[in-house]
Parts: sequence; C-alpha cells; structure tokens
Amino acid sequence: MAPLASIGVRYRIDDHWRGQLTWSRVITNYARDSDVFLLGAGYAF
Repeated sequence: MAPLASIGVRYRIDDHWRGQLTWSRVITNYARDSDVFLLGAGYAF
C-alpha cells in the first residue's frame, strides 16, 4: 500500500459544461514514483 497525493482544478466553461484536470502522485520510498493525469468533462442539467 502506498500513499496517494492529488491536486485538481475545475473550470466552468459555461452554464452547463465543466472541465476538470487532476494530477495524482503515488509516493514511494524508492525511485519509482508514478504520476497520473486525469482530464474530464461534465455536463450539468
């Protein structure tokens, strides 16, 4: 089991559409840290 640190940003494009970007890092105590980038879109109705 390894810790996960994340930070994200969400942007309201207009009254209905949203965009989101999240960056996550799997933290280890050796040189194999991993980065994960998630990009998403959403529609609010």
